Amino acid sequence: MKSDDVRQSYIDFFVKKHGHTFVPSAPLLPLDDPTLLFTNAGMNQFKNIFLGLEKRGYTRAVNSQKCIRAGGKHNDIEEVGFTARHHTFFEMLGNWSFGDYFKHEAITWAWDWVVNVLKMDPDKLFPTVYKDDDEAFNVWNKEAGVPEDRITRLGRKDNYWMMAETGPCGPCSEIIYDQGPELSCGDKCGIGICDCDRWLEIWNLVFMQFDAKADGTMEPLPAPCVDTGAGLARITAVMQGKTSNYETDIFVPIINHIEELSGINYNDSENKSYFHVVADHIRTLCFAIADGVLPSNDGRGYVLRRILRRAVWHGGYLNLKPPFMKELAPTVIKIMSHAYPELEKQKQLIIPTIESEEKAFGKTLDRGNEYIEKLIRKAKKEGRTEITGEEAFYLHSTHGFPIDLTQLITRKNGLSVNMEEYDQEAKKHVEVSSVKVPAIQVRGTARVIQPATKFVGYDKLEIESEIRMREHEKHNMLLTITPFYAESGGQTGDRGILEGENYKFIVENAVKSGDVIVHQGYVEKGSHFPGMKVVAKVDKKRRGAIMRAHTATHLLHAALKNIIGEHVNQAGSEVSPDEYRFDLTHPKALTKEQIKEVERWVNYRIQENLEVKTEMMSLDEAKKQGVTALFGEKYGETVRVVSIHDGDKRISAELCGGTHAHRTGDIGAFKIVKESALQAGVRRIFAKTGTEVIKDMQAMEEREAETMRLLKAPGIDLIPKRIEELQKKLKEKKKAGTQSKQVDLKDLADSILLGQLNFETSPVNFHWYSENVGQMPATDLRKVADFIRDYKKFDTAFCLASEFEGGVNLVVGFSDKLVNHGFDAVKIIKKLGKLIGGGGGGRPDFATAGGKNPGGIEDALKKFVDEVKKNLQG
Repeated sequence: MKSDDVRQSYIDFFVKKHGHTFVPSAPLLPLDDPTLLFTNAGMNQFKNIFLGLEKRGYTRAVNSQKCIRAGGKHNDIEEVGFTARHHTFFEMLGNWSFGDYFKHEAITWAWDWVVNVLKMDPDKLFPTVYKDDDEAFNVWNKEAGVPEDRITRLGRKDNYWMMAETGPCGPCSEIIYDQGPELSCGDKCGIGICDCDRWLEIWNLVFMQFDAKADGTMEPLPAPCVDTGAGLARITAVMQGKTSNYETDIFVPIINHIEELSGINYNDSENKSYFHVVADHIRTLCFAIADGVLPSNDGRGYVLRRILRRAVWHGGYLNLKPPFMKELAPTVIKIMSHAYPELEKQKQLIIPTIESEEKAFGKTLDRGNEYIEKLIRKAKKEGRTEITGEEAFYLHSTHGFPIDLTQLITRKNGLSVNMEEYDQEAKKHVEVSSVKVPAIQVRGTARVIQPATKFVGYDKLEIESEIRMREHEKHNMLLTITPFYAESGGQTGDRGILEGENYKFIVENAVKSGDVIVHQGYVEKGSHFPGMKVVAKVDKKRRGAIMRAHTATHLLHAALKNIIGEHVNQAGSEVSPDEYRFDLTHPKALTKEQIKEVERWVNYRIQENLEVKTEMMSLDEAKKQGVTALFGEKYGETVRVVSIHDGDKRISAELCGGTHAHRTGDIGAFKIVKESALQAGVRRIFAKTGTEVIKDMQAMEEREAETMRLLKAPGIDLIPKRIEELQKKLKEKKKAGTQSKQVDLKDLADSILLGQLNFETSPVNFHWYSENVGQMPATDLRKVADFIRDYKKFDTAFCLASEFEGGVNLVVGFSDKLVNHGFDAVKIIKKLGKLIGGGGGGRPDFATAGGKNPGGIEDALKKFVDEVKKNLQG
C-alpha cells in the first residue's frame, strides 16, 4: 500500500464513514502562536478551540498535517539519520472531536481502521492506556476485543498529556505495533521499559477531559475533546513490510537520486545515516520554503539554515559537493506536489533559495573544516577530551558552523564540546550586540478588558462618538465607535482629530489592543471625561493617499505573480501615504526590463479604471475561489475579500482588512522607485502612487533641465553625445601625465560630474562617482574633490584616485545630507586604504588615503561602490 493510499484511506474513513470535516494542513509557519518555531503537531491549528477561545462550524475534524520538529521543546534533529523513525519533517494523520464523541468512538474507530481497513495483524497490535484509565482499558478489552494481557497500563510520563502546567489535559492511549523479536534490544525488552525499534508507536489517542488548576486539582471539562495523531511514515512502513521509514516510497525516490549523484549504492554503504540525513533534510527545506520560511540568521530561519548546512556536511561523506541539494529538490516536489500543490507553485522560489544557501555555505565549508581539524589536533595534542566553548563559538560566529554540526564532527573524532562555556560565550555575544540598541518604548495600549470598538471607517471618515475612557497613559483615548483605521496588516494607522465642546484631541496614530482601537495622541484644548460626546474626524487627504497605495500593493502583487512567477508571495508590507514598501519572496534581483513590465502592467490596470470590490464570505469559500492569503496571517471563519475584475477576468483577489480605493483609476499613477535585497530569498520594493509620482517626475525634469544647461545640450536626446565628448576630453587629460598641474582642475571636476550619471533616490536624491583621474599629485586631487563637493545643484558621493611618482592617492567625499543619513567617509577610506597598501583618515564628509600599490586602484573604486550600495540597504 502506497503512502498516498494510506493518507487518503485515513481521510476517507473519517469523512465518509464518521462524518468528519476535512481541514487542510496548516502552514509550517505558525499562524497565531508566538510560542512555536514551526507547526509541530496536528492540534496546533485547533489550540484555541481546545482553550474555549474559538468556535467553528464543525465538531469533528480530520487532516494530514505537515510538521517540523527541529527546534524548541520538540526537537528531533539529533536523532535524524541515526534511527529508523525520527525526522525533522513528517506528516501527522489526525482526527479530532471538539466536545462531540469521546473514548468509545475514538478507540473503536481507530481499531476498525488499522485492523479492518488496513488489514494489520491484530496479534501484532498492543494498546497502552494510562494506569488509572479503566474506561479506556474496558473499551479496548470488551468492545475492541483486545485480550487483557496485550493491554499495558503506563504512568504519567508515557500516557498523560498536558497542554501546559495548567489548562486542558488528560490520559492517552497508544497503539503499539510489534515489529518482531529480531529487533529486540535484549532480555528486558518491553513496552514502557525500553525504546527500541521492536515496539513501534503508530497512533496516539489523547482524551482531554480535565482542566488542571494551579493548586494541582483537576476539574472535569464540560465538553471533553479528542486529539489523535498517527505518523504517516510509520504506518506506511508497516503496510510495506519495512522496519525503517527510509525504505518506504516516501524516501526511496530521494535516496535513489542521491545514489545517482554520489555514485554510492545505498545498500552497500557502510553507514546509511548520511543518506538518511540528506533525504530527510531536503524534504524539510522544500516544505518550509514553500510555506514562507526562508533561511536567515535568527529564529526559525536560522533553524532552516542549520538544517541545510547539516545536510551539506553529511553529503560530503557521500562525495557530494554543493550545490547538490538543489538537484534533489525537484524529486521532492515531483513525488509530493499532488498532495501539497504549494510545492509546485513555489518551485521557482524553493530551488534557487536552496542553491543560494548551498553556495554561500560552500565558500566557508572548506575553511571551517580546516579550522575545526586544527582544533581537534590541538585538543588531542594537549590531552584534552573536548574543545573549549570559546573555540566552538568562534567557529560558529566566524565560519557559520552551527553548534550541532561542530558537536557532530568532534563526536566522530572522539571529543566533545564544552557546552557550558559555549553558552556563556553566546550570552556575552548577545549582551555586546545589544549594548548599542536603545530600548524603544511604545506608548501603552489598553491594559484592562474593554468591549470591542465598533469600526465604521470603511464607509465613514467622520462620526459622532463617545469617550469610553482615558487610558492610564495620558496619550491614549478609547471611543465607543470610530472611523479611525488601526495600524494592522501592513497599513499605517489613521490620523485626525477628536472634537467636542471647547475640546480638541489630536490623533497621531491608531493601534489595536485585541478588539479595542486605541487612539494615540495628545489634548490640544480643553479636558475630557468618560461619556463625553466628541466628533471623530479622520484626515481625509491622508487616508485617501493610503487607500490608493494599498490598492496599488494588491495590483503590484498580482503583477509580480503574472510577470515574475506564481512562486512570488508577499513577505511583508508597509502602506503609508507618501511611499509604500512591498517585500516579496524571490531569490534574485528583478531585471530592469521586469521592473518596467511590472510598472506597465499596473499602470494599464489603473487606466482601465476597474472597480475594487469588497465582500464577506466564509474562509472555505474564499479558498475554493483561490483567493490569495498571506503567510503568517490568522484568519477567522468569515473573511473580507478585496477583489479587482476586468470583466469576467479576475485581476486580483486577496483576504484583506485594509482600506482601499473604490476604483483603480483613483490611484492615478504607479512608479517603482527602488528594488533591493532584504535577506536571502526576499526582495524589497519601494513604490509611489498618485501625486507622489508627479512630484518625482517634476524633480526629474528639473534635473534634466539643469543637465542640459550644464552640457549646453538643446535637448535631452543630445545629452549622450555631449557626455561622450566630455568623456573623450577627460580621457585626453588623463594622458597629460606629469603635466597635470597645467590641467584646468575645475574643468576636470565638471567633466567628472557630467561624465557619470549614476543616480540614486534613497535615502536622498544624489549622484555618485568613482574615477581614476590618472597621473596627479595629492594636492591637485584634493582640489578636484573640493570642486565636486562645492557643486550645489545636487548631492554627491564620490571616490577619486590618482597615481604620482610611484604612489597612490585616494579621496572620498559625501554631501552633508548623506552624512546625516549615516554615510561616513572615514570608515570607508580605511577599508579602501588597505587595498592600495596604505591607510587614511579624515572627517565623515571628506577623507584621504595614500599607498604604494597602484594595482589596487581598480579594487578600491569597486569597493567604494559596494560600500555605498551597502549603506543604502541599511
